[in-house]
Amino acid sequence: MGTYAHTGLPIRPCVAAAGIPDLERAPDVDDVVEAGDAGLEVADAIGRELRGAGHGRDLPVPMAHGARLLVYEDRAFALARASNLILLGARDEGAAQHMLWAVFAAAGPGATVNVDFLTAGQDWALPVCLDARLSLSPDGPMFAGGALGPLAPYIPSGAYL
Repeated sequence: MGTYAHTGLPIRPCVAAAGIPDLERAPDVDDVVEAGDAGLEVADAIGRELRGAGHGRDLPVPMAHGARLLVYEDRAFALARASNLILLGARDEGAAQHMLWAVFAAAGPGATVNVDFLTAGQDWALPVCLDARLSLSPDGPMFAGGALGPLAPYIPSGAYL
């Protein structure tokens, strides 16, 4: 963190959510599919809108190591490994919330999930995490600078802002 702070990048405080989600409270998310490589185009386009650069070149690396690319129509994508959310982007907050529930459901009953790097602008994620009965805790921080998009609705990853 000291290295990032010394570069002059602005700090963004974060919270994390973790726990075993109460899937009884989840909406129907059967319309979210595990898209694999077929979802890269959607994820890349949404990434360009939200962060100013696509994810098309980044995502195959974690996917080659067991991460799954989930897609909700052309409105949202998420990258998850086991029960951990790596990255989520959406074109609107409703789609982002729907996708976050889908990540929890995909983890399976009884799985402990982790959602890291919730910063200002990610307020849409808090109702989902709290409805799922996850616990919030301090996380991060995240340092980011330069010409970025709105980063919302978005949950960044440590490796793939």
